[in-house]
Amino acid sequence: AKFQSFINVAHEICAPMTMVISPLEEMLHDEKTPVEMQANLKQMHKSSTRILSLINQLLDMRKYDEGQMQLHFAETDLINFLMGPFELYTQTAERRGIEFTFSHTMAEQPVWIDRDSIDKVMMNLLSNAFKYTPDEGTIEIDVEVGTDDHEKGPLRNYVEVSVSDTGIGLDKDDVNKIFDR
Repeated sequence: AKFQSFINVAHEICAPMTMVISPLEEMLHDEKTPVEMQANLKQMHKSSTRILSLINQLLDMRKYDEGQMQLHFAETDLINFLMGPFELYTQTAERRGIEFTFSHTMAEQPVWIDRDSIDKVMMNLLSNAFKYTPDEGTIEIDVEVGTDDHEKGPLRNYVEVSVSDTGIGLDKDDVNKIFDR
């Protein structure tokens, strides 16, 4: 009953979020909207559509709970894909004086990923990085390509994405709890 109530509330949030997103889109496409407002409106639009996406993911929890959740892999340009989460946090970084960089040596990097899952992971990593990094600190997303000579087949070549920061870090005693809520 609690789970069904949770799903019902999540579903009810969809309608007002749509009512927020629609006027934002109208203002973004309206030639009368002042240029100085465009950046803020774009940020609001990205955040609003992100919230709606998260609500839809909550609604997918029912599938997960019933053992019907599946990963949906698609070939994706990882560099372009990671620009989305990066751009969402650039204004926050500027406001707090945080040096926020996205380092990669390749212009494109095609990979097969479940976009929703990787998006959740990246947003969680960045959210924690910004939560625990002091103002004037540093946060970096780094993408590297490598080869594992001990592997054969498709797992031999890999892409590593790391998020590092100058925050307080994790106590050694808490490392084994990293995947606990």
